[in-house]
Amino acid sequence: MEKIPTSFIGVSAVFISVLLYFSLKMFCMYWQLKKRRKRLKMKLEMAKFLQDTIEETALQRKDASGKGETVQEFVQFMDEVHQF
Repeated sequence: MEKIPTSFIGVSAVFISVLLYFSLKMFCMYWQLKKRRKRLKMKLEMAKFLQDTIEETALQRKDASGKGETVQEFVQFMDEVHQF
């Protein structure tokens, strides 16, 4: 049986080390991106909830006060902001 040259073993060790380094970097980047997406999704859901709450409150006040025009303008403004 032939012996494996020591230079081949050295090159293989370096290659495996570099491959392991980049694999760990990619893994960490993946988890960081996943955490960012989760936080962004939570913020968007909270913003949607707050917008719906404000709109619902405005509509309830419209019914109670009879000042439909100003409240309706506010609701239209919120719809326009929501589109952006």
